[in-house]
Amino acid sequence: MPELYSLVRRAWLPVAFSDGRRDFVRLIDIADDSIIRIATGRPDCDISLTEFLIGLLAVAIGPVGGEDWAARYLNAPTAADLETAFQPFEAALILDGDGPRFFQDREAFEGAATPVEALFMDAPAEHFQVDGRTQVLSRAGAAIALATLQTS
Repeated sequence: MPELYSLVRRAWLPVAFSDGRRDFVRLIDIADDSIIRIATGRPDCDISLTEFLIGLLAVAIGPVGGEDWAARYLNAPTAADLETAFQPFEAALILDGDGPRFFQDREAFEGAATPVEALFMDAPAEHFQVDGRTQVLSRAGAAIALATLQTS
């Protein structure tokens, strides 16, 4: 059985670094202060992933009061801090496998298959779609598309 795709453990977030590099990083790697932004190449995906990260951080390591706020502002969390904070949420951050998964509907699949490009907000209306524009996504791409679809 293949290993499940954990969004905590896998490098799936496309980012830009202050030195101009771009790469995929794990959630805990966002502690790297040389990361300057999410960089998917699509503004809608960049904003959605940024919102997702803000929400995840607010829930996982949000401050408990005014003094804690100031302390967190002055001392950013380390990768180890983030790994500890994200661990309780890992089950919700699994992309594939049985049961409810990351940003996926739990409803039964019925009717005709929907093209992959329908996950993106700039997909043309159904009667204008050109079949095959986007036929497949990587797992990282699927996670980005699902997060964007569900937070837009």
